Amino acid sequence: MKLLIDFLAGIVAFLAAMAMSQLGIDMNRSTQPLEIKRLPSCAEVVDQEAPPPASSNC
Repeated sequence: MKLLIDFLAGIVAFLAAMAMSQLGIDMNRSTQPLEIKRLPSCAEVVDQEAPPPASSNC
């Protein structure tokens, strides 16, 4: 019985790995640093002559 459960767990893990690979999910992350994009703060937007409409984040 334990052998059957281990076999079924292996099949489920295999199918999960195949599904993640089809979606482009990689479990081994690269060592490259994440890219950080800095947005202008709300104070910088107010200082401009014609500011764009106020963001809901401000």
